[in-house]
Amino acid sequence: MNFEELFIPGVYLFDLESNRDERGCLIELYSRNNFQEHKIDILLNEVLFVENGKLGTLRGIHFQEGAYAQGKLIFVLEGSIYEVIVDLRPDSITYRKWISTVLRARKNMIYIPKGCAHGYQTLEEGTDVIYLLDYPYNFEFENGLMWDDPVLNIQWPVEKKIISEKDRNWAYL
Repeated sequence: MNFEELFIPGVYLFDLESNRDERGCLIELYSRNNFQEHKIDILLNEVLFVENGKLGTLRGIHFQEGAYAQGKLIFVLEGSIYEVIVDLRPDSITYRKWISTVLRARKNMIYIPKGCAHGYQTLEEGTDVIYLLDYPYNFEFENGLMWDDPVLNIQWPVEKKIISEKDRNWAYL
């Protein structure tokens, strides 16, 4: 597994190595020792599976607040996504800045630290995503940003967007 820290401090992109033979493949998603060697302290607490049937599905931009903030690994099992991370840590040099990357099925994965929000848009039909979280989801501490926030000015790649009612009603920065 190759680790690359991105522009936002603490956000890492991982190129995954597939051990393949005639039976199929094995991909290591998490090794506490490997992560600690790169100063990534995440102890997994919850795993979520998200099925996205349609191209252009947009989820986010989500985060949990305060003591319920989450560090997370995002892994695409099938399909691909345009992943966006927004730094909401006031003491960060990249506060209110965002980055994006494409995550492809079984090829790469991203770590998003506590204090950052994330969202994604599917680039293919039948895209399945797995979230590996260091803290359980708690709806009372869930928050979000508008996907079309003019301060952020995120350029989503798929014009036709499928967005939940909840994600259409988050606050602007």
